[in-house]
Amino acid sequence: MRWSTMFIMVICVMVTGFGFQLWLAPNKIFKATTWVPLSKRIISRISSPNEITNRCKPVQNFAFVKTHKTGSTTLKTVINRFGYARNLSFILYEDSSTGHFNYKKIVASGNKTNILPPIGVMFGDFDHYRGYNISNVHLPYNHSLYRQLMHPKSLYISILREPSSQWLSAFRYFRVYKVLKRQFSNMTDAVEEFMKAPDRYKNKNAYAWNNQLLDLGLEKVHFSNKTKIMKHVKLLEKDLKLVLITEYFDESLILLKKLFCWSMDDIIYIKQREQGSHITVNDTLRRKILDFNSGDSQLYGFFNKTFWKKVRQYGPSFDNDLREFRTRLKDLEKQCIHEGIEKPAGDGRIYIQYVKKQGVEEVLCDMLINVDFQMETLIQSRQGGTNSSYRAENKKEQSGIPIQKNTLANQTFTKNSTTYPQDTEIN
Repeated sequence: MRWSTMFIMVICVMVTGFGFQLWLAPNKIFKATTWVPLSKRIISRISSPNEITNRCKPVQNFAFVKTHKTGSTTLKTVINRFGYARNLSFILYEDSSTGHFNYKKIVASGNKTNILPPIGVMFGDFDHYRGYNISNVHLPYNHSLYRQLMHPKSLYISILREPSSQWLSAFRYFRVYKVLKRQFSNMTDAVEEFMKAPDRYKNKNAYAWNNQLLDLGLEKVHFSNKTKIMKHVKLLEKDLKLVLITEYFDESLILLKKLFCWSMDDIIYIKQREQGSHITVNDTLRRKILDFNSGDSQLYGFFNKTFWKKVRQYGPSFDNDLREFRTRLKDLEKQCIHEGIEKPAGDGRIYIQYVKKQGVEEVLCDMLINVDFQMETLIQSRQGGTNSSYRAENKKEQSGIPIQKNTLANQTFTKNSTTYPQDTEIN
């Protein structure tokens, strides 16, 4: 009798223990039959809730005033990943693979529009084309326009690059050299020719003169007026909570992480559209470029100082956070990237496209590498854009161009001193 009683007690303990394990970890035991919504699967993989304290709430309403050739496309990919995972609404140009307006005006009246509605708003219901959570496309800064469109509690940020490096990058990428109407054996010769009489050419290409100031909302008529420029810079200082600096991209993201109360995983990145080659110039020619773009130089100098003030205000953990972040970036590159290949972007332009390692079934790698703007396609499709993957593939089929499968389409998701060199491109 005693042995049978002990046997029964042992069985009871085993059953109780097994039941306790089920209560603690049902997802581990019934993993194959537990369904988790796609957005929650993405967000759980790319965000670390344990890093976020109870003292602040992650910012989800913000405008990134995107500047040209400053590393802004890399930052755009970071923001795309964050916003898509949280089902947020983006300001987007209706008929564009990337959503950029560049210097086009927004139209939303009568029966005409070139802007996609927010999620949940019908096409043409222009009274509700407002309250957007995110802007991260090329849309020149206009204080009143942005506030008409954005959520009323939105924060505003931007990014600037050392003016001579930015101008040289734009000179090649936007083919500013074509205003010279001559052939050159190399880009350095073209820059030298342009700088012999820059005033003759400065209004013949939108990207030829102080285009960081232009992106941030100052009209060209004021580009030679230092007083007007400084007045505009002071207005920007009030509006922009953070201006990132391209040459200190990682440091900038650490500041952004704190400002937005994001996690370290929210800000990880892989460079986008890095140019394959760079224009080299001597110090004399670089000085001419800076003098010609004196407005951008004034703008950059001001916000470079405010940037380092914010670094000092961050506190003693800045260096440790930066080291941890860079360690994560190196680990991510080892995990995701097989190689970088040169890819043509039209008219002789070349940029580096990274290729994912074979056999890596990891949605995060696809989001970071973002081949052929796949994240933009998903975001636009969610808001009813014409750049849906279905329509894009049909267009390619009709033109005879081989289709490259969108690895980020829903059906393919799976589970699971520190400066950049002068010629480094982070686009």
